[in-house]
Amino acid sequence: MNIIEIEEKKEKLNNLINNIKLNNGVVIEKESNNTYLLEEIDEIIEEYIELLKMKHKKKLPFYISNKDRERIDISKIPISISKFSYILNDNINDNAMKKIKGSEITDWLMSKGYLKGNLGVKEITEEGIKIGIFKEYRLGKEGEKYSVNLYNIRAQKFIIDNLGEICSYINNEKIKLV
Repeated sequence: MNIIEIEEKKEKLNNLINNIKLNNGVVIEKESNNTYLLEEIDEIIEEYIELLKMKHKKKLPFYISNKDRERIDISKIPISISKFSYILNDNINDNAMKKIKGSEITDWLMSKGYLKGNLGVKEITEEGIKIGIFKEYRLGKEGEKYSVNLYNIRAQKFIIDNLGEICSYINNEKIKLV
């Protein structure tokens, strides 16, 4: 059943509810209960239709207002860009808006000269170090050594302060791909 068919059935249900109300000069308890139940069903159908419409709409690009940016909980311990993107995404309505990816923030940082490299490992530039990005070496499950770029409080604040520019960059890059 598609959205148009559901809306048509909802219209018929509304007509039924209105007919019961109009033809009911004398209110009979049983019919009042039926009318109430039909009205409840009508509300449920209306919410379902709205959900279906939302699913068919394109999500809005990621954006956090300046006011909401002030409320973002910055991690006191240095974290990866992926974890930081989760923090940012906790501050949006992800039913209506696309989530931001750590890789998108990384791409912007590379475009501004804070990181360099190609696929895989990103190296931190002098500019990146100045804003609070640093490398940490860790051991994997098999004992292999690998590096992780971490973002301290200063780096996280820098990203939040530049979210408007980052969002514009992301949207422009996606337009170029189309």
